[in-house]
Amino acid sequence: IQSLPGNIAAMKNLLMLDLRGNRQLNAGNVSEAFREPAKPVVFSATQAPVISDFTTININVNTNLLIELDKNQVSKMSEIDLSGSGLSTLPESISGNSNLTHLNLSKNNFSSIPPEIEQLQNLVFLNLSDNKIGDISGRIGNLKSLKRLILSDNNLSVLPAGFGDLSQLCHLYLDGNKMVGFQDEVTRLKNLTHLIIDNNPMPNLTDSVVRLKNLKYLSFTIQPQTDVKQMVDLINEMQNLTSLSLKMDTLAQFPVQLTNLKNIDELYISSKKITSLPSELGGLINLKKLSLDMPELRVLADTFKNMDRLERVVIRSRYLSPETLQILENNLPGCDINTQDQLVK
Repeated sequence: IQSLPGNIAAMKNLLMLDLRGNRQLNAGNVSEAFREPAKPVVFSATQAPVISDFTTININVNTNLLIELDKNQVSKMSEIDLSGSGLSTLPESISGNSNLTHLNLSKNNFSSIPPEIEQLQNLVFLNLSDNKIGDISGRIGNLKSLKRLILSDNNLSVLPAGFGDLSQLCHLYLDGNKMVGFQDEVTRLKNLTHLIIDNNPMPNLTDSVVRLKNLKYLSFTIQPQTDVKQMVDLINEMQNLTSLSLKMDTLAQFPVQLTNLKNIDELYISSKKITSLPSELGGLINLKKLSLDMPELRVLADTFKNMDRLERVVIRSRYLSPETLQILENNLPGCDINTQDQLVK
């Protein structure tokens, strides 16, 4: 759309305005629509207004609009989505919002985490994925309420001292960065249950990851130089880790060492090259869920029938015949087998 209807300001009970994706709509159009009568938009601390991406040309649209809506109104927002807005600095009207719990700043141009964010003491969700962030200040540890931090697809190589002060953090996304390992700082994240570190130049797991005693889910990329046996041994030491996602796009063969995993009951594997599975896979008798995102997979292991605890199997392959899949179903009676779904992280 190119303009807003003139009577939109008469919508006295409007709680959400989401105009993302309208490339021809600019801040002037929005201001004109809400100029007369006086701004009717009412925001509640329990609502989640979304104001984002009115134009890709004027990157200050969000800042201007938030100020125009009145800082007192902005301060009542509990959730703000400014993804894909071309921002490199945090709008001033946001920094003092003590009610803000969810902030999405993904797909912007931040080169570092805005220092104003540390003032958002009640923040529980922060998404800074797909930016250009190369370093993090240790002051991020001041966000004592933060439970989910998404830093995927940036340029991070290390975590700063003070990062371990994020005492409530449960979910940490660091996939798609330049991490080669972890410092002991990460071991202070006592409440961390989900760690996503795939697509990093990190050849092996480190002892610091193993010391995350409450970790339940781990996503990691196996590379040609990865010591798979050592990785399996370390994972077997993690008593609470039950869900494992492994990417192995550079491997042509399935690492048979993975069949020695002991505590895992959910296994997600993706590979662009592997064409067959080893018969030893049947040794994973504790598995309940198995997802194989393998477009080139042509042969299934003949010992699936030994995996009596399997409740769900998801397979994505271009080459498995209907006869092969029928044999799989016969070997796993009562198991939900799906050959259509994509692997979901």
